Amino acid sequence: MFSSIDGSDQVDSSWPAFTEPYQFPVMDMKKSRFTTEQIIGFIKQAEAGTAIVEPARQHEFSLADFYGWRAMHGGMEAEDDG
Repeated sequence: MFSSIDGSDQVDSSWPAFTEPYQFPVMDMKKSRFTTEQIIGFIKQAEAGTAIVEPARQHEFSLADFYGWRAMHGGMEAEDDG
């Protein structure tokens, strides 16, 4: 058992007692700059044989973004609004 500087075994009541677990603040997710339809368009361009580097430079996204999108949206089709 620990003792205080003065030798007593009393717990300092001014010290905060943590009785409940810490609740982390809720954070909203960052909104994507591109719609799902645009992302699927980039994936379709790559499947058609276009080097993905060109659309990545033009639209300013990284190759890591593209490969992550392809993993998530690879089999999807863009919805038609008509």
